[in-house]
Amino acid sequence: MIGLAHNEIASTLEAGDRPALPAALDGLVRTERVLRRSALLHLPGHVARLRPADAVVYDTVRAVLEEAGLDQPRLTVLAERLGRQPDELRRLLDKVGRLGWLVRVSNSYYALPETVAELARIADAVAREHPDGLLTVGRFRETAGIGRNLTMPLLEFFDGRGFTVRIEAGRRIRADWRVLAPIELA
Repeated sequence: MIGLAHNEIASTLEAGDRPALPAALDGLVRTERVLRRSALLHLPGHVARLRPADAVVYDTVRAVLEEAGLDQPRLTVLAERLGRQPDELRRLLDKVGRLGWLVRVSNSYYALPETVAELARIADAVAREHPDGLLTVGRFRETAGIGRNLTMPLLEFFDGRGFTVRIEAGRRIRADWRVLAPIELA
């Protein structure tokens, strides 16, 4: 578990004590006795871990994704390879994604953060080679060596993260993309 949300903490308190919770949590966060990671709170030194059975599945998923290189497999292919149902596997992959160990590119694709970062670097290089600085679908797909089915969800993912900007002729890489940490892209 990464941490607890405010409402999860509040549910452990008596109703009369709940109004004081926001101020108490703010004080704990300010003094760093409790740390905040997005909307979740956790103690300093807390390390999120998967249940042993989930960790085994994740290790297998990671191995399959590493073996695939840049051309990540569809969720359905991944699930079939692991002998699992896609929806069941999606729940685990989303949990792993909240830990920062995987990136949900779309409903059908997950990728390792380092793979997404490498694909972003390739997209930037492709755009730099174009006379007008454009990132075109075909050139990106060809240069990255990824399949057509992954290319569009990945480019839409980049658009959604603000890494690329969609224009009529293709895409442009956002000028300040280098300030983005890989985890933000991922």
